Amino acid sequence: MTPRRLAPDEDTTLLRYGLGVTNLVGRPSAGEGDLTWAEFVAGAARLRQDVAAWQPRVVACLGKNVARGYADLGRSAPVAWGPVPTPAPLPAPAFAVPNPSARSTLAYADRLSAFRELRAFAGCDTGRD
Repeated sequence: MTPRRLAPDEDTTLLRYGLGVTNLVGRPSAGEGDLTWAEFVAGAARLRQDVAAWQPRVVACLGKNVARGYADLGRSAPVAWGPVPTPAPLPAPAFAVPNPSARSTLAYADRLSAFRELRAFAGCDTGRD
C-alpha cells in the first residue's frame, strides 16, 4: 500500500499516502469474539463519521464483522473478502480483508491475495509485492 515498508512507529506517516489506521472498538480484546455486536455497531457509527470527515478512497475492514458494522449490515449478513455491497451509500466504499495476524485461521497466501486485491481496488499499486 506504500512505496516502502513502514516501521510500526511510522504510523503517522500513513496520512502522507492517504491511508490511516484506527480501532473500531477502543478497548483491548484478545479477538473479535470478545466484542459485543453493540460495540461493533457503536464503533462503526463513529468510524463512518470519521470517514466522512477524512474522505479516504476506501475503508479496509479487517474482518467480516467489522465490514458488517461499517457497512451497516446485519450481524449475520453474508460478506465475502473484497468489496462489500451495501444497501445505502457510505462515506467511502468498504473492502473486507482478513486480519493479517499470524493467529488468523486463513492461510498466509489467502491473506496476501486479499491485500493485493485491496491495493488494486484502492489504486495504491506501488510496484511492490
